Amino acid sequence: MNARSPGRSEQTEPAGPTQRIDRWASVLAISTLIDRTDSAGTVTDFLGAPARARNLEALSLMDGRVDTLGRPSSRSAVPVDQANSIAMIFIRSGRGVAGGGPRRFELLAGDTLFWDGGDPLTFEAAAEVQSRILLFPRASVIQLCPEHDALLGKPIRHKTDLVGTLFGVVDLFRVRLPALGPSIRHSAADLLLQLLNELSPATDRLDQDPQQRRLISQILEYIEDNLGDPALTPPGIAAAHAISLRTLYSLFRHYGPPVGTHIRDRRLSRGYQDLLQNAGEPVARIARRWGFASAAHFSRLFRERHGMPPSHLRNTFVS
Repeated sequence: MNARSPGRSEQTEPAGPTQRIDRWASVLAISTLIDRTDSAGTVTDFLGAPARARNLEALSLMDGRVDTLGRPSSRSAVPVDQANSIAMIFIRSGRGVAGGGPRRFELLAGDTLFWDGGDPLTFEAAAEVQSRILLFPRASVIQLCPEHDALLGKPIRHKTDLVGTLFGVVDLFRVRLPALGPSIRHSAADLLLQLLNELSPATDRLDQDPQQRRLISQILEYIEDNLGDPALTPPGIAAAHAISLRTLYSLFRHYGPPVGTHIRDRRLSRGYQDLLQNAGEPVARIARRWGFASAAHFSRLFRERHGMPPSHLRNTFVS
């Protein structure tokens, strides 16, 4: 991907309320709603295991667009890829222990957890657990809420009514929105935006700079496209986007983890997925595919992050 810095003609004013509503409408339209039930005693890859999923394409109608005949125009929506998503997990009933690598924490009925879909999340149900999950596209979340990482991996225990209402509203609008008039659709989007804002971190610095939002989105896409290249480094990324290394580091201070950490974590996440999906493939080949110098290097970092070697992961989750 050949990225370029936005020119003067592309610069825009910070998004107003109406633009922000339209952006969230577009995000929700390519998000996925998942309902799942886990029996007591089961251990699953929480986001990777099969579950009942529904796309939310109907919510694209919230921005009030119409076709040439004046009818609501629903744009073509591509379902979000779990590996490139941010998950909002709501535990409706039951309890269990969730973990990602060395991190382990209890989830109880009413808890909410935000998680990067590219990172594995194991879940052991102590009692039957019913949960609901919204998968948002990561790149869009970064643009609309650059400080989203402040929410990741931290169970929220005081927003039960708010999150329950959010899922209930999404359910209602998914079915009824196409039959509603434009003004009601826009009001519906406003309501969802208010609910989502209640869950957002207070600070949103990059949201005030459209040029920086576009640039960090381009850089993250470039990194995803080049994870398999061992030569993918911060200096190379800065050069590919015609910015200084200092500017790159500054952007990632706003985004969350340092750029080198982000590259390593994304490579490990892709390696994790390949270990599960390609059970017969040698670990060394998977390591090379995602830019690691050797199988030993991959295995060491994998154990540090996930608390187990690659072989143990396969023995646990691959039958």
